[in-house]
Amino acid sequence: MAGTNRAAIRGAGGASDPLTPMQITFDELRVSVPKPGRYDLALLTGDDEIARQPLLVGRADVLGGDLA
Repeated sequence: MAGTNRAAIRGAGGASDPLTPMQITFDELRVSVPKPGRYDLALLTGDDEIARQPLLVGRADVLGGDLA
């Protein structure tokens, strides 16, 4: 992935409980993939995976959605 993606983290800043919910918002997130298909988008901190989200990549008209 070229460049740096900026993130805004909202939640209980500095909370000592790792289970405290947080919202992470990426502005202008760009992900490069080799072709349409199903991928896993993983959020890493160091070598630890802290979140994973399925990512379906394809044309909106084929996937049944819109980009508006």
